[in-house]
Amino acid sequence: MSLKQFFTFFILLATTMTAFADESEAGPKTERKNIVMFLIDDLGWSDLGCQGCEYYRTPNIDQLAQEGVRFTDAYAACVHLMQ
Repeated sequence: MSLKQFFTFFILLATTMTAFADESEAGPKTERKNIVMFLIDDLGWSDLGCQGCEYYRTPNIDQLAQEGVRFTDAYAACVHLMQ
């Protein structure tokens, strides 16, 4: 399974699980939350204004970061094989 297929499967699975989770609960309906996920290639952690970058202007992403929830402690292990 390629990495692209894995992420596609994961997103579909997460979307399906959250869609059915609200319907199965008994009681008063709660407001559904919006989830926005950006999957961007070759973006450095310091390339956004909300991360302190002054070179690139990203006002819309900065506003989303200020009004929403930011996950700032993540780690991605990567192995690059040279041939």
